[in-house]
Amino acid sequence: MQEKIIIGIDPGSFTTGFGIISLKENGTFVHVTNGVISLTRNKSTELRIKDLANDLHFLLQKYQPHKAIVEDLFFFKHPRSALILGQARGAVLGMLGFLNIEVCSFTPTQVKSLISGRGRATKFQIAQIIAYELNIPLPAHEDASDALSLALAEVFFKKAIHT
Repeated sequence: MQEKIIIGIDPGSFTTGFGIISLKENGTFVHVTNGVISLTRNKSTELRIKDLANDLHFLLQKYQPHKAIVEDLFFFKHPRSALILGQARGAVLGMLGFLNIEVCSFTPTQVKSLISGRGRATKFQIAQIIAYELNIPLPAHEDASDALSLALAEVFFKKAIHT
């Protein structure tokens, strides 16, 4: 197995988190980078989606990931929020498809189970585990932490099915 770059993406209508991990040939993994794509709140939805696609394209071109893990949609009380989030997720999936990057999705509960062993862990508990496993400080932004947890969940999932 050669080195694989894995990007986790937590889509949002105003802030999209990303976290990138390098999975080495020997099965170890290291943190590459994490952060957020922040979108201008006073722009229309279609302009924010365009900005998200452009910024994500730049990020993907820079780091050349082999695989992307995108947070799956989960239950929403407000249909409009789900629709707008779905549009952001669609922009992310479209850009990944455009660049021929393999995509996989996990729900938040699946991520929590893979990272902590239980699906009811808090976001802070997950962030602490991520920081420990990647030997980094706690991520500055919750969305970046969520994105790193997606990438790390993929690493843990791969290790689980190969053992």
